[in-house]
Amino acid sequence: FLAALAGALRRCSSLVWLATRRSERLALHPASAPKNGTLAISASLRNCQAAAPVTGLCAGQKTGDNADMNPSEHPITEDDIANFLANTPDFFERHAELLATVQLSSGHGSRAVSLQERQAGMLREKIKGLETRVVDMIRHGQDNVTIADNLQRWTRKLLQTASARELPGCIVEGITSEFQVPQAAIKVWGVNGIFSSESFASGVSEDAETFAVSLNAPYCGVNSGFEAVSWLPEPALALSIALIPLRAAVGEPVSGLLVLASPDPERFHEGMGTDFLERLGELSGAALSRLRAQRNPR
Repeated sequence: FLAALAGALRRCSSLVWLATRRSERLALHPASAPKNGTLAISASLRNCQAAAPVTGLCAGQKTGDNADMNPSEHPITEDDIANFLANTPDFFERHAELLATVQLSSGHGSRAVSLQERQAGMLREKIKGLETRVVDMIRHGQDNVTIADNLQRWTRKLLQTASARELPGCIVEGITSEFQVPQAAIKVWGVNGIFSSESFASGVSEDAETFAVSLNAPYCGVNSGFEAVSWLPEPALALSIALIPLRAAVGEPVSGLLVLASPDPERFHEGMGTDFLERLGELSGAALSRLRAQRNPR
């Protein structure tokens, strides 16, 4: 098909080239022009324009006295053919019989198929890709709904906790049960003196507090010997961890650190999204503010 199209374009080029040469001869020797010379040239140009309406295909032909009589001096390339088809959308309407003769690779082997079948196959593959993306979007949406439901239940438990002293344990227990986190621990500092002897308010070094203050966002990655890992029930099983700084409100100083851990080295990894972990930190920090503000805790 491409060879036939190239031949047609070359014949068009020849007609334009011959018409140009004839025009030059008529301009130099007008007396020798036949009466129907103008009509013949016009007919040649009309035939060329009808066969190849794209301009510029014959722009490279020489018209001087020393011009090569071979009109194929500048052969038509595949790009020329592609541009011609792209700029001539009605070509296959005028040559519909070509569609049935064009043979292309099926894309799944050496079997040849028609142009229509190949286009249909490409559309089917595109639709299949879109269906896969839709399925992924639905699955992610369902996962987000599940997370939102778990977060709501966990938050409700915090609101229903009457004793401020029980809040740290309630936070840890809710995270491990609602979000299927294997291990979690929490430490709080700067609390009211009546809580200073509690396990959640003791055993924190100055270096650990300094590290927590330096976190602008949760840390996610491998366990690199952080002191906070020793707060977990089974530190040896903490292959990936998340360290979440706790604040009573946005802009407030860090007043604690929440540690999440998993034996799966990919559960918490560098580069993962931390929006949800930040929400956990904000809610936990706000709930734990009662450890400092409450004057007569139970």
